[in-house]
Amino acid sequence: MPPSHPLHQAGEEKHRFADLPDVITRLDETEGLKNAPKTFEVATSIAAEYAKANRVEEAALYFGQAWEKTQQVRALFLQLSGVPAEATCEEVLPGKELALEFAKAKAQTPQAKQAACVRLLMPAVTETGRQLALFQTLAKDMEGAKNTWESLWALDSTSLEAAYALGVLLLETEGDNLAALARAQKLLHGVAQAKHPRASQARSVLVRAEAALKAGGNSKVRRGRAEAFKPAGLSFALPEAPATEAQALEEAEGLLAQKQYQQAVSRYLRLVDANQRSARVDAGMALALTRMGMQESMAERVWKAAEQTPEALERLAHTLKAKGNEEDARWIWEKLSAKSE
Repeated sequence: MPPSHPLHQAGEEKHRFADLPDVITRLDETEGLKNAPKTFEVATSIAAEYAKANRVEEAALYFGQAWEKTQQVRALFLQLSGVPAEATCEEVLPGKELALEFAKAKAQTPQAKQAACVRLLMPAVTETGRQLALFQTLAKDMEGAKNTWESLWALDSTSLEAAYALGVLLLETEGDNLAALARAQKLLHGVAQAKHPRASQARSVLVRAEAALKAGGNSKVRRGRAEAFKPAGLSFALPEAPATEAQALEEAEGLLAQKQYQQAVSRYLRLVDANQRSARVDAGMALALTRMGMQESMAERVWKAAEQTPEALERLAHTLKAKGNEEDARWIWEKLSAKSE
């Protein structure tokens, strides 16, 4: 570890974060660590410590810094991708300091040997990209994860792992872009047809991608789901979406507490339309539909879905009681009690 690094211990050459007392505390308390210059090795070591502590945002940050340090390696690899892998390389040692080994690789001649040397560095580079994409996903940075997988796909267009991840992320982030959906469909189809651990999942996601493509985008698929909840012959005006799912639930449950059932259904339909359906949404929807005298089969169908998570129904009942609607709270508890008998 470089002597300038805040966690350096004199005389040590290897990263030994595990030997330090309370590493995460030390890292958190290191002033200026986030913006301090770092080698690839230092950045990946810090990222790994945060990853072990399940600090996903910090892990993504430092894996991102390490990934930036691989930019020149990736660029030269792509530049030499057409050069036959015929030569051998003994000058470059994988696992040593990336910047120094890259300088050795770049200095090699002819191109075939240069290409062979750069290829020795790629496993560490691609693994860093994979870790970055993973923690970007965990941190809910789907756009960032998609861009990282795009870069990994450019490095290896035979990678089924990259194909699967990219297909899923295209569906999630560009679900109304028909060209992106078509690409996601193609990527997922390739994984679904292969002998790969993700094949089964790819087939499942492929169904969604094909449905979105057929409908003209994810928004239209969600709109269709919301329409399926509307009782025949009754029109509900969908209000503007609240800023968050929590806010939408708060509004819907407030309307339920006031026994304004039709307006509550409108709020719940907005949640379904935004693909935010949950047991709590189903419970509120079933209650509102029943109180409005809608088709018993529809209300019962929605209720049965909500019953799969009784704790959500309990929370709704307590919420309604707290807001002054004891009648509907009692209705929920009676339904739960009847099911348990």
